[in-house]
Amino acid sequence: MPNLLKLSSVPEVPGTMVRIGRGMNDLIEPLQQLYYDVSGSAKAAPFRQQREEEEALYQRGLQGDPDPNRDADLFRVLGRSVPLMAFPGYAATTPEAAMGQMGTVESMVAWDRFQKWLADRTQQASGAIEAMR
Repeated sequence: MPNLLKLSSVPEVPGTMVRIGRGMNDLIEPLQQLYYDVSGSAKAAPFRQQREEEEALYQRGLQGDPDPNRDADLFRVLGRSVPLMAFPGYAATTPEAAMGQMGTVESMVAWDRFQKWLADRTQQASGAIEAMR
């Protein structure tokens, strides 16, 4: 299936949720890349290329944003801090606190899933490294 984002010559300005999601991917993608690199997977080079293409598309989309603060990309920074919202003191200092604790509960569930995912990947990477020795 073709990547529909690549079909457009003028990329769309990333919305708030896309920016937050990009920030969350900033945490996950390097771990995936590390796993592919360490395990010697054939997925390493294509995954790196895909990450570079997606980042370039995201940056081109930001250039069309009329917001003078686009270079700071505060929503992307917020996305990078989402896992920290699982900690009680930190969650109260975020903008989501103004909307109630609903976001904190959802963040805790997401953090739990991320921890399980990371534990699985770490165990797989450890097994791959041990197999190489």
